[in-house]
Amino acid sequence: PSYGNVHMQLGPANILDGSANLPEILSSVQEKLVDLTSLSTLHGRALAELLELPTPLVCTALTDAGISMRTSRFSDGVRLTDAQRWPLALQTAAMLKDRLPRHWAHWLVEPVAEGYGGQPGELSEAAISEAVDRDDVAKDYESSVLDVDAVVAALSEQLEEAVAAGRGAAERLHESGMLKITEEHLVQQLLQTQDGRRPLPPPLARGAAAIVARQLLPRTGKLDSDAVGPAKVRETSKVESLWPDAVNSLAPMQQRNEEALDRWGFKDTRFVARWVDGQPAVQMASKRYGSVGERPSFQLWAFFQRELKVSMGVRDTLPEKPLPDLPPPADSLVAQL
Repeated sequence: PSYGNVHMQLGPANILDGSANLPEILSSVQEKLVDLTSLSTLHGRALAELLELPTPLVCTALTDAGISMRTSRFSDGVRLTDAQRWPLALQTAAMLKDRLPRHWAHWLVEPVAEGYGGQPGELSEAAISEAVDRDDVAKDYESSVLDVDAVVAALSEQLEEAVAAGRGAAERLHESGMLKITEEHLVQQLLQTQDGRRPLPPPLARGAAAIVARQLLPRTGKLDSDAVGPAKVRETSKVESLWPDAVNSLAPMQQRNEEALDRWGFKDTRFVARWVDGQPAVQMASKRYGSVGERPSFQLWAFFQRELKVSMGVRDTLPEKPLPDLPPPADSLVAQL
């Protein structure tokens, strides 16, 4: 079915020469990208569901604040998952960045001109947001009146709770004896259940980890000297799904010795197609065979395409369906077996 037209907007050209100020150009491009963002009522609905606020009131509040919103062709009957809600909500948050806590605004749209690389102490002081009174938001909800400040307050509360969780994760790592805490360490902690707390959604975990990791930098505000330099060999980076699912995830799986019924081999082992460093590759979704499971095979993908003349697309996958329930065999057959 058709879901409407695709709208594309391109900004003006930027020329890079010897006199160009690259940081200012990057900052300008990012601001223009935000200005070119086109929101729909689906964005408002995603944000409202995450904040547990009525969708019509949130959309009205955003419209009253001067944010243009098109009517989405997706009906309210189409249920959104968290993997769909958060990207839409963060697009909306980028339009509200001037009202959000400063460190979150800087993570959504990095302001090169203001110097995001400032000292962590200064950043944390400037990032203090106004206290959120949920009772006031509830009163606005009950009176069917909701302004953009109430929406921003509810969103800021969730964002700041994520940062607080990130600081707690950093403290736990420090107490365990870890001296050098990186953004990746924090992401791993925030994506796990800690002390009965549910793991953060991946976008929130990424943002909170980036903010807390920058606040933990030395007073110079510069990154560690352990970054990959000219003398070091750059390893192939692993590109994994931001929102992994049970079927396609390449995360370490518990080995099961059950044999697969629909193919040769074990249930936990299969070859899957993945984009790795911008190239299609074949990768094994199991740690059963050591480093083979972590190594993407670009040559195998090319072999299927070139030698076997099999046309494949990374995103052209067939949904896995459960095996049908079959009636029990006849008693006479069981007796003969």
